[in-house]
Amino acid sequence: MSAWASSSRSGPRPRTAWSGSRRPSPRPGSTPSPAPSTRRRWLANEIAAAAMEHVSRLLRPGMKCSEAAAIWQGFVHGQGTGWRTKVDLALPFSLVWSGPSIKTFTATGDSRVQENEPTLFEIWVCADGYWADHTKNLCPGELRPEYARLEEGLAHVYTSALHMCTHGSSLAELDRSVREGLAEIGYPGQPSHPICHGIGARAHEPPYAHQAGGGRRGRAARRGQLPDHRGRGREALALPRRDRADMSSEIWTGALNDAYRLGGSVGLYDTTLRDGEQTVGVVLDPEQKLEIARLLDELGIDRIEAGFPRVSQDDWRAVELIAGAGLRAEVWGFSRAVPADLEALVELGVPASVIESPISDLKLDAIGVPREKMLDRITSAMQFAAEHGIHAAFFGVDSTRAAPDFYERVYKSAVDAGAKEVVVVDTLGIASPEAVAELVGRTVDWVGADVPVHFHGHNDFGLATAAAVAAVRAGARWVHGTINGMGERAGNANLGEVALTLRALYGVESHLELDRVRDVSERVRELSGYELEPWKPVTGETLFRRESGAVASQFHDPPSIEPYSSRLVAAERAIVLGKKSGLDSIRIKAEELGLDVPEEKRAELLARVKELGASKRGLVSDDEFKELAGA
Repeated sequence: MSAWASSSRSGPRPRTAWSGSRRPSPRPGSTPSPAPSTRRRWLANEIAAAAMEHVSRLLRPGMKCSEAAAIWQGFVHGQGTGWRTKVDLALPFSLVWSGPSIKTFTATGDSRVQENEPTLFEIWVCADGYWADHTKNLCPGELRPEYARLEEGLAHVYTSALHMCTHGSSLAELDRSVREGLAEIGYPGQPSHPICHGIGARAHEPPYAHQAGGGRRGRAARRGQLPDHRGRGREALALPRRDRADMSSEIWTGALNDAYRLGGSVGLYDTTLRDGEQTVGVVLDPEQKLEIARLLDELGIDRIEAGFPRVSQDDWRAVELIAGAGLRAEVWGFSRAVPADLEALVELGVPASVIESPISDLKLDAIGVPREKMLDRITSAMQFAAEHGIHAAFFGVDSTRAAPDFYERVYKSAVDAGAKEVVVVDTLGIASPEAVAELVGRTVDWVGADVPVHFHGHNDFGLATAAAVAAVRAGARWVHGTINGMGERAGNANLGEVALTLRALYGVESHLELDRVRDVSERVRELSGYELEPWKPVTGETLFRRESGAVASQFHDPPSIEPYSSRLVAAERAIVLGKKSGLDSIRIKAEELGLDVPEEKRAELLARVKELGASKRGLVSDDEFKELAGA
């Protein structure tokens, strides 16, 4: 099943096949909107996205369009009612057509879903009176060549449009540019309604932005962020790329998790170059940090924390190099809530930064600073950042152990003083996933809908990935972490593991390219000088190697022995030989090496392999196997 084109009005660079129920990041100068109504609309979008994910797994050629509509509507009403315990009643409305006879806004009938043709879904969700509406396409099978070419053309037009999406850019120019691009690929006069429309049915009618002149200007999204359609439900985004949609066939987790799928997308904030370098014994020079930053950018990381410039001259130089490297990712700095740190960011021209202050009584008592004095430092720092054009995210160190009343006061005060975003920080990894969800949810309520909430977790109890997932479920838009989970003590959340878990188990997309994770992991490990456990999730050396004879008998059928395809993370599958091997291990390895081992000889050869593996207390190499086989 491949998700195809859609009515994509806005969104991040085209890496995902379905996203958009995650909440948008704010732009400089944005102001809070009423949180309850906005959050209701987001819930409607989440339900719509999850229902489409559900349909994508069940849609089959030959199915009546009305059956496809019923599957979608059944999920919305059945699963959407009670969604995240926050929706009392979810009602669906849909129109579905398939193939070249598509006629939008006509009744769904008993025509059949066609293989290798787009099936169009016009869908609406009403969640307790708050609406979301979308236009989506699914294609059972592979798109026919003409559609594939159209998809490539649309992707090119879309990507070109994204380059125009900068803060303050003209919506009229964006509308004109998209229309010109569509005309170039053979579709003049399209689309039939404005690219940058407003609220309500009349917003789809002339005059369009490109006809109204260049005076209307909008705040276009940064990469990885969705602009805000004020006053109505967020329009979910389905981007024109088939690669992510096809990945569903490479994830073999079954249906158990379906009821808990979230859909949408989340931003990834990498702190390898700052928090990751705090790993004991790791020292990276400025050029190495620049190399890693470029790798992170190619990996699809949305935000890269370049470092803490006032730590040392090397750190200053690293931030300077990375900020000037022309990366697609946003480059962020890190500072304490002290004037000298903030002045350094201004001098370096870093436009965005995390600004940290300890807020737990344990930390405050340890450094001898009273609550009120620290609160004053925090608000002063946020005011300074706002006055000097720094997009600041307040980072309350040890916030999971802070007194609840002081936590609430600090985060609200930071936002009132100018913080554009906030980070819930589990500095010592002490929070259970349930506690993280509760704290993140409360923070989302306290700071308002226009202030993105991040989660920064550590792995001291082995719960960093689970805590990150819990944070996303509760409304966090950004997850912090590092490559390989490197960091102080037990390390940080591992962004590769978080991205895979969110995508495979919860249907939450990110821009991270999973097929590049292992290479980036290896290079960061080489530069940092540490080893990884061979069984480590996502990047472990032995994840797709099989020694067990019982498993080797199923090696021909990867879904029977693996939760996801090795192709998903660009790993190689292999049979290795040793004490635990079986007859199928011998057969497969002999065929791999081009050896002729008759069936009647395999048991004897297996006995020799087991004996050698036991005596070596390790694996039998290919050369040793050849020698045992008499080759």
